Amino acid sequence: MRNYNGLYQEADNSETVDQDIFYRIKLLKGDIYPISQYSPFSVTFVIRGKITYNKNNDSRNAILDDQLAIIINRPDISISAIEDCEIIICNLANNLKICPCFALKTDKDESVFSNFRIEIIEINSLIHNFLSSMDLYLNVPENCFNYQEIKRLELLFLLKKLYPQSKFCNLLSTNDLQEVDFKTLIINNYSRVKNVKELANLTYSSMSTFSRKFKINFGLPFNKWKKKQIANDVYKEIKYTKKSFKNIATENDFASQAHFNRFCKKHYGNTPSELRNL
Repeated sequence: MRNYNGLYQEADNSETVDQDIFYRIKLLKGDIYPISQYSPFSVTFVIRGKITYNKNNDSRNAILDDQLAIIINRPDISISAIEDCEIIICNLANNLKICPCFALKTDKDESVFSNFRIEIIEINSLIHNFLSSMDLYLNVPENCFNYQEIKRLELLFLLKKLYPQSKFCNLLSTNDLQEVDFKTLIINNYSRVKNVKELANLTYSSMSTFSRKFKINFGLPFNKWKKKQIANDVYKEIKYTKKSFKNIATENDFASQAHFNRFCKKHYGNTPSELRNL
């Protein structure tokens, strides 16, 4: 029996716990492997063999091949290999910022995080295909962290879409897998949408929730904020680019060149030509 007090992983396919997201680990029958070195939230996939989770030397929840476990880690939790096995662990960092479409929604009962919790689920065909690709990737000597981040998002998306939400209740919440910062989402997308409803849809919010949240974050109703933002953007394009005034007007949805000129006179006190020559 081997008892791993530090990180055990195949020497040529990982870096450190702080850098990697996915880990492929081989254990022999009787091996004990601590998982407290990973983030407080992780997913364990049993590729081959059988393991149990231990807490205070109390074994529970035997997991067979073709099963996955979502777990809230605690310092005294470890894995025991009931037989020779191979597992893949995915860190779900509690500071992960993700789009709401990836977030796993729960009842947000904070009390559940005080205790060891685990949910065991059968691996379906799509998850199996995902694991097969990750298994091949983890054999590559040099891994790419950015690629692993993308694969983590893919995994979250698959878990959300393929399994009933109830399976994840009390295990993961949008409080722990934080949504993309609201302000960042607005700033990156406000000029790409046709109307405020499309923008609200991007944040997975009703119009009333969006309006309330927007005013809290920006201090203005959306329409007033957007006009101010357009004025700032147009000013920068006139002063700091060589774009033609016609292109600036068209790209910012002005009805005509005359409309564009009136806008500039109202907001900047000058026509586009005068402003550019200042």
